[in-house]
Amino acid sequence: MEDNTFCPQHTFMQTLGDCTAQLAELKALVMALEHTDPAQLTLIVCDSYCCVQSFNEYLHYWRQNGFRGSKGSTIKHRLLWGKVADLKETLTNFHVVDTLAHQRIGIHVAGNTLADVAAKSAVAMAALQQNSFWN
Repeated sequence: MEDNTFCPQHTFMQTLGDCTAQLAELKALVMALEHTDPAQLTLIVCDSYCCVQSFNEYLHYWRQNGFRGSKGSTIKHRLLWGKVADLKETLTNFHVVDTLAHQRIGIHVAGNTLADVAAKSAVAMAALQQNSFWN
């Protein structure tokens, strides 16, 4: 892969059960990190500001504090954030950035559009599996 190239073939989809959008975004971040090639410079673009901010600003502190927030309570999805922290330690050649969701113009349109299509496809696949004749 050349630098600065968007590669749709490097997209992955997983059907999720009933979950919140924030949990789905976090699971997508885990999947992206799991598929990151340590030998290549990788840019992970996410439209969840909460996920990106947590990853870039809070994760280090959460890990130091046993995945507890500033008020001492355990953070939501602690086990997944622990997995993210482990993956972050093993990877060095990547960046996680946020982009505005549902944009029609700008640099991240292709990735955001692909993410939206994948999310809608996963929802449709889950509905088909739930109502499948073959179940």
